[in-house]
Amino acid sequence: MLKLAVAHAKGEVKTLKSRLAYLTVVSVILLGSLISIVLASEFFLRWYYRDVLSSAYGRTYFYLRSGGKFYAEKNALGVRGKHFDIQNNHALRVVVLGDSLAYGQGVWPYNKRFPEQTQKIFQEKYPGRDLEIINLGVPGMDLVHYQKYLTNFVFELKPDYVLYQWYTNDMNYKVDLKAFMAPPLISNKNLNKFLTENSVIYFLLQRARNQLRTWQGKQVNYTDYLKSKLMDPASEESLIANKLLTKLLDSLAKEKIEHGIVLFPSFSVKMEEYQLGFLHEKVLDICQERNLRCLDLREAFSRHDDPIEELWANIFDPHPSELAHRVAAEEIFAFFGPEWAETIVAKEKSEP
Repeated sequence: MLKLAVAHAKGEVKTLKSRLAYLTVVSVILLGSLISIVLASEFFLRWYYRDVLSSAYGRTYFYLRSGGKFYAEKNALGVRGKHFDIQNNHALRVVVLGDSLAYGQGVWPYNKRFPEQTQKIFQEKYPGRDLEIINLGVPGMDLVHYQKYLTNFVFELKPDYVLYQWYTNDMNYKVDLKAFMAPPLISNKNLNKFLTENSVIYFLLQRARNQLRTWQGKQVNYTDYLKSKLMDPASEESLIANKLLTKLLDSLAKEKIEHGIVLFPSFSVKMEEYQLGFLHEKVLDICQERNLRCLDLREAFSRHDDPIEELWANIFDPHPSELAHRVAAEEIFAFFGPEWAETIVAKEKSEP
């Protein structure tokens, strides 16, 4: 009887070990299959979105993948674009002061950007008139940075004209990312940084979470965020923004440099649904007070915003597309081009 009990116990132990071994094998197979599916999906998505060169925010996988393309286009002065002689040997030198829009985020090669396209149109329409447009667009620039950029770099180029590319976020001098962006999916900073920079799947999950939290009312979208900060003209943010813009224009006037502004809207919605027009009007009022030539592109883009995604650099990035850059270039040439052409003729006549 004792032998039977011992044999039975051994049988149960053997059965338990077999089950554990079986479960271990199954778990390893399932885990391996899951990892294989995730990796396969990751590489498929990288291939599927192979033409995407940027995303709206931050150093994501798309940003880093295309970094080499954009870095290779930097000139000797460290800005993206053509090489140019710092000594002004041209009849008219126009410097474009701008942020990621002028930089051409998501658009490659650099000659598809609006400053280069404007010069091309000008040369076609006014052959023989010597115009040089230098694009100094740098991602992340704002009114505080522009002021430093003027004194530390732009003035050294001795421009005849500065065209300031304005965008809605220029008026938001102090950005609170937590107000309109979801916290990371993974709290560990190093792991979150690694996955953000190396995984399309993680990027898509983070993006979906941001959209879901906005829909749930747990955070605001960027348009509502700007409205809450800047719609009241007497708010601290509005007053500081106006002061910074005025200071920038005063600096150009003090150096006796002719200047103008081209105003870009946000492409988050079609222009008929656009809610940030009040920011444009603030700038246009300043332009009128100063008798300054300023071009608002809202109407021009309204003719090309159905669907609005046509104006996006890509599905993940509402920065201007090649189409948007071309539209902007045509409008800028029509608005500023004749004045520049007349200035060239006047300069050439005044030279001995």
